[in-house]
Amino acid sequence: MSKSLNATVALAAICFLVGCAEQQPAIEKPLAAVEAANSHLGRMPNVRTTAYTRKEEGGIRNALGTYLSGRHVMSAAADWSRFPLGTRFRICSTREEFIIDDYGTALVGTNTIDLYKPTKLEMKRWGVRVVDIDVLQWGSEQKSVDVLGPRAKHPQVQSMLTALHTKTPSTTVAVAPPPKPSAKSEKKVASNKTKTSAKTDKKVASSKTKASAKSEKKVASSKTKSAAKSEKELAATEAKSSPKSEKKVASSKSKSPKPLKKVASSANRSSAKSPSKQASPKNSAGVD
Repeated sequence: MSKSLNATVALAAICFLVGCAEQQPAIEKPLAAVEAANSHLGRMPNVRTTAYTRKEEGGIRNALGTYLSGRHVMSAAADWSRFPLGTRFRICSTREEFIIDDYGTALVGTNTIDLYKPTKLEMKRWGVRVVDIDVLQWGSEQKSVDVLGPRAKHPQVQSMLTALHTKTPSTTVAVAPPPKPSAKSEKKVASNKTKTSAKTDKKVASSKTKASAKSEKKVASSKTKSAAKSEKELAATEAKSSPKSEKKVASSKSKSPKPLKKVASSANRSSAKSPSKQASPKNSAGVD
């Protein structure tokens, strides 16, 4: 009985020691984070500050999606790699308290803090001031990374994430992975591709048929026009040639009696001359 009790006590002691050994790294990490956060607490001199209001581009909500605060602890924007999300501070001159719950693209890479003012008049009155602040609570780099991770596609957010990653190498930058295409999306893409290819094929075929039909119509029209022109030209030439030939034949027929007249006139002339010649010897004989 005593042996079994001793064994159980020994096992319990071993389990307790193992549990303590496993919990030590988990305890050391928060302690280091608290020490690092406490090192930022205290007076921070010569901090450049500006002002903004809800009527500007950001609207009435901060980076967390909640409404901008303008009451006891007011909202402020900064580069989260310089002033992490949740950093709370007090302005020494006015005793106003602010908390970093927003960021701005123009603030990235600078130590400027943009203070939220409820009205435009207060924003203009503040303008740009260099003030001393008391850091009351340092923000969380890990929360800043968690909020900025899904927005890493923007270059200003990406620069803040890389700066936070260099400051806290143990934390991984949570970048939103690209969504995996589902089977439905792949089917839709494939169907769209097939539809587009079919449409392009139909368009190409229709354009080819239209072009061939147009070319055939042009060829046929050109053939018909050329045939009609040749027929018209032949008819015109025939019409022109036939009157000319008829005129020539008629003129030749009308001109043909002239040689007959010439022959008759020559015969008459010869007959007239021959009796005179025959009578002259007779007359000459009688005279003798």
